[in-house]
Amino acid sequence: MKQYSKVKRQYHLTFRGCDDVNTPDFLFTISNQGTGYTSPPILTITANNNGYGATAVAIINGGKITSVKLTNKGFGYSNSTLTVALAGGGASVAGVITAVLVYNSYSKSFKNNGIRLNSKRYRFDLNGAFNNVQLSENAKVAIENVVTPINSLTTGTVSSTYVRLRDINDNVFDTEQGMNNNPLILVSNQYLANTYNYITTSMKETNTFRVPRNFLSKGYIEFDLYLEVLKTLAANIIFEENNFLVSMVVYEDDFEESTDLITAPQVVEGQQYKLHNNFYPNYNNK
Repeated sequence: MKQYSKVKRQYHLTFRGCDDVNTPDFLFTISNQGTGYTSPPILTITANNNGYGATAVAIINGGKITSVKLTNKGFGYSNSTLTVALAGGGASVAGVITAVLVYNSYSKSFKNNGIRLNSKRYRFDLNGAFNNVQLSENAKVAIENVVTPINSLTTGTVSSTYVRLRDINDNVFDTEQGMNNNPLILVSNQYLANTYNYITTSMKETNTFRVPRNFLSKGYIEFDLYLEVLKTLAANIIFEENNFLVSMVVYEDDFEESTDLITAPQVVEGQQYKLHNNFYPNYNNK
């Protein structure tokens, strides 16, 4: 007799670009420290494109601005020109601060032979929610939906965005990257023009993969995005951070062997590799 647990755990997860730990940082430059400050001035950060909610404080010493500390990265900043306005503080001569965005985890993709960046790694922190979760040996992840982010590529160009899920357990082969265990889960083609637009999306027919036991307990989930475009890039490609969306289910498909005599029904081995279960008569009974 063997005992098998009746519990199959499932974890429904949704990741949005605005929660990515690799969202852009702000690099501040103090071009004029100002003089006569009696209190820190109020800083207001505005963008000419996307983004809102970023905040920062000025640090003063001896009546001058000596540094700037970012207190909130905000959401959706990408490919924007930033303006930093200073108000208050009692300065006799106001300081001047400028800011630019610094993009994290951007790199050149395998087909980009130029110097421009056109790929992005998204890392989503699980915030300690699954630190103690050890999955079963045959746990799986099923990809439900993927929405690719808008990018900064100029209109009038055909482009393809590829999305890969990192750190699975299956040996997945494709002609692009071999057996690197980072399967391609979606390809999105788009053409944008003033008079004609189209976007086509293709998810792989098989979007279920085995994952290692620490898939959740390692503390984060990662995806790779990269843009393929059949022309020489004139500028770095920046993905709109808040447009990326993935929903998935991590689940345990097999009953786990157990010593719990109360919750685990008895399972009698029949033919080799076949298990017959009175509670679940169709389980592994092929």
